Amino acid sequence: WQSMSRGSWHLHGHIHSAGSVYNELNRKQGLMRYDVGVDANDLAPVSLDEIRAWFEGVEFYGRARWWEWVNGTGDPAVAEDCGAVRELMVEVDRDHATAQESAEASRRCASALRDLGLGR
Repeated sequence: WQSMSRGSWHLHGHIHSAGSVYNELNRKQGLMRYDVGVDANDLAPVSLDEIRAWFEGVEFYGRARWWEWVNGTGDPAVAEDCGAVRELMVEVDRDHATAQESAEASRRCASALRDLGLGR
């Protein structure tokens, strides 16, 4: 987003995040991006006050980094979390013989991402 390097928030939805993992990894990496979709938020809307509280105290890094990108924080715990998510995503990114196999891989991945407990 245009003002990423200035600490602006990027609120978006419709990526079908698996629980709070995506938002938590963004926050841990100092990335002021938040999926406001209900998939990522216990099937409920998120208020502006909740978003303010979510970003409170986050020191923004200024670059987009998701699990394929660089962990610029230097925090070993963030690197470990990113590595765990990266391993789970390999199965989903594989070429599958059928749409059913692809959907089943996505369901397994979503369940495993929730089980990581990154939103603690």
